[in-house]
Amino acid sequence: MEFEEMQAIWDSQKGQLTYSLDAEALHRKVKRKGHRVERDMNLNEWAMILICLLVVGERLMDPIFEQKDYVNLFAVAVMAGVAVWMFVMRQRRLKARSQFEPTLLGDLDRALYEADRYLQLGRTFQWWFLLPAMLIITFELIMKPDGYPLFEKLAVVIPAFILSMVVVRISIRCKHVPAKRDLQSLRDTLTDEV
Repeated sequence: MEFEEMQAIWDSQKGQLTYSLDAEALHRKVKRKGHRVERDMNLNEWAMILICLLVVGERLMDPIFEQKDYVNLFAVAVMAGVAVWMFVMRQRRLKARSQFEPTLLGDLDRALYEADRYLQLGRTFQWWFLLPAMLIITFELIMKPDGYPLFEKLAVVIPAFILSMVVVRISIRCKHVPAKRDLQSLRDTLTDEV
């Protein structure tokens, strides 16, 4: 926990220094941290929804305008499903976060809730995004043979998916877990004091 908000006070009865927290400064710091987590979560959600919708739009071009490559409709259905799922999860998160009180502990609990949701989204990334993307690519590789063996094509695609999982895991470990740990430590300290 960061203690810039602490003020040294001389306890004249005990003859020693004691410390007190500047609650307003601490509350501002909690709000800043909470807004940072919320901003990251919003950016992540909207980026993933936008990516899915861009794929949907791109994959609809040939079936709509050229009446060919109807195999693309599988990708459209899957990515539209992921976009809808992400939007529904976002709405649930926004509804849940509005239930926290606008107090120091309420804002801290809201920031912890947001951090938990962000970690859960990152930890399940391979299931809600990479697996559907892999299904789309595998389906299209099978349905659109171009002379190259499926194994050779997947040998390029699979490492890309593994790399994306590793990048997400590193982000979780290096950025999001420490941020949640700091928030939890602050909450534990405040509730222990009370």
